[in-house]
Amino acid sequence: MRYLGTVFFVMILLVTACAESPPLPTLIPTNTPLPTETPSPTPPATSTPLPSIQELTRATDPSQQAFIRVIHAAPEVPTIDVFIERLAVGTN
Repeated sequence: MRYLGTVFFVMILLVTACAESPPLPTLIPTNTPLPTETPSPTPPATSTPLPSIQELTRATDPSQQAFIRVIHAAPEVPTIDVFIERLAVGTN
């Protein structure tokens, strides 16, 4: 009897897989505007500003910088924020 139920299930599966599906709706094509024959105005050329010299501070001096990597891998713990000297460096 169990064999008969399995065969019946496979037959139903094959019939539904081979049945014709209704056609999918397609978008109606719309007209796109053609490019204009007159070129668009180009902005006037401006000079590139020179880079300013930045004073070395703890934030900009590479010898005073450090890197930290924080991994929050506890699955059932709420999100955390990481603060260094009252400055939020990692928030979620």
